Amino acid sequence: MMRDVEAAGSIDAMIAVWESYDKQLQIALLLTSKLRPVHDALIAVLELVERASQIRGEHGMRGLLAQFDKSVAFLTAGVRGVGRAGGSFWLESLAEKLEWYET
Repeated sequence: MMRDVEAAGSIDAMIAVWESYDKQLQIALLLTSKLRPVHDALIAVLELVERASQIRGEHGMRGLLAQFDKSVAFLTAGVRGVGRAGGSFWLESLAEKLEWYET
C-alpha cells in the first residue's frame, strides 16, 4: 500500500489506494456486514475448542464435537466463498486446510 501511495499522482489517487486497502483489510478480518455469519462461525469454532478443552469425559465431547463439525463446515464454505468472490488466494488456501479437518 505504501508503494502505491508514494506512486500516486494526486490526493484523489492516494484516497483511492487507501480505500482499496481498507476494503481488503476489512474483508481479511471478516469485519464487513456481509461476512458477519463467517465471523460468527469462526468465533463459535474458537469457543467450542475452548469449551472442549475444559470438559473432561467423553459424554459431553459428543455434543460439542457435532457442534464443532457443523461450525467448521459452515466456516469452510464461508471462507471459500469470500476468497473466490474477492480473489483472495490465501482465504481459499485456508478453506482447503479447513477441509482437511472434515475428511
